[in-house]
Amino acid sequence: MKSHLVYKYVASEFKYSGKCAALSSNLKRNIDDHFNQLILAGKTFDNGELFIVERIKKCDKSLIFKLVKSNYAHYLYYRSNKHCKVPCVSVAVNALIVTSDNYLVLGKMSNTTALPNKIKFIGGALDKRDLSNDYFNIDSTLKREIEEEVGLTLDCNTTEYLKNKLIMTRQNLSFFAILVEVKLNISKEKLYNSFNVYNKVQQLSKTNELTDLVYLEKSKEAISRFVNNNSYSTVSYLREALLIVSGEIEAGDIFDKI
Repeated sequence: MKSHLVYKYVASEFKYSGKCAALSSNLKRNIDDHFNQLILAGKTFDNGELFIVERIKKCDKSLIFKLVKSNYAHYLYYRSNKHCKVPCVSVAVNALIVTSDNYLVLGKMSNTTALPNKIKFIGGALDKRDLSNDYFNIDSTLKREIEEEVGLTLDCNTTEYLKNKLIMTRQNLSFFAILVEVKLNISKEKLYNSFNVYNKVQQLSKTNELTDLVYLEKSKEAISRFVNNNSYSTVSYLREALLIVSGEIEAGDIFDKI
């Protein structure tokens, strides 16, 4: 069986066009009204910049993603209205973190985020801080997001290697994420202790994106139990990605989809 949401990694470049998404005045108004309603309802979202896919160029054995700039309000509107005339297809970099004692590390999102209480891979969206000569450096995104969410600096003291692993999507290619395997030199217990110290500080300032880390033994049996436990609320592609990691299903071929 092959996944319909998760694909083998192929060489990918993410190029920023320097342009903003072409939104009509009516669409902008609808996006702003929707965002303001969320804020009035008590949400604490920040309407920051977001770089989204305008088009994808297929080369012989690689992909070039052409990106334009939009914002988080557009993303939230698109999530609730899939008929939006300008899709907000964001791009993220996620980490398949593996501790030195062979545990996978996932994150449980805070209820103040757009994915309240969902379990997902650690990571987040491309950011202008990751730009170099109009191209996004996904290693920069990965390291920044892990430091922001977990409080861990990836360097020679903490990390054995980084390896691009998979390309993950949602239904109808409404999202893309590069999954990078991050093999750590530190154990589950050491990561657990350092995260708890870091997260207490984040909670005091109300800036924590995660409420907890979820540790999963990297074995076929443990992954199967997790995937089949319906009490866990996860992002859509996470279960299929884990089944690929455990060898229960195969990654798809993204060239068959794009």
